[in-house]
Amino acid sequence: MIILFTIIGLVILALILASSSSRTIHTLSLLHPLIYLGLSIYILFSVKLPVFYLENNYFFIDYLSLYFLIITAVIFTLGALYSMGYINSLIKAK
Repeated sequence: MIILFTIIGLVILALILASSSSRTIHTLSLLHPLIYLGLSIYILFSVKLPVFYLENNYFFIDYLSLYFLIITAVIFTLGALYSMGYINSLIKAK
């Protein structure tokens, strides 16, 4: 699961860097936390927690980390929504 979060982040970053349209960048910036929110909720209800990774169990996902991920995803989604309107108003003001 941790690898999936990393892969999604890298794919979104690559798509943003490859894009030249501000609308596409805004859409990807909004899509990124929504994917994380959906994945976190899916893990919360369908995976037996805690989930450990690596040989020494150094990385793991438990209920507290999922709570943190859900709160962070909601905040970043709201920030992405706000930035879309804010940047569009700056472009119109020029």
